[in-house]
Amino acid sequence: ATYERVMSEFALPDLQPSAFRRNVVVKGADLNELIGKDFTLGVVELSGSEEA
Repeated sequence: ATYERVMSEFALPDLQPSAFRRNVVVKGADLNELIGKDFTLGVVELSGSEEA
């Protein structure tokens, strides 16, 4: 299920992306350069929301 579908089906309030903790380990990249940007990792769309 997608985030939007779950939120709709259960009438839950919308959450900011930063409400979900980071669960991807990355080496060799400056993640702080991605703050405020949308980016992809493979086929997954991500949003940089705050300092890593």
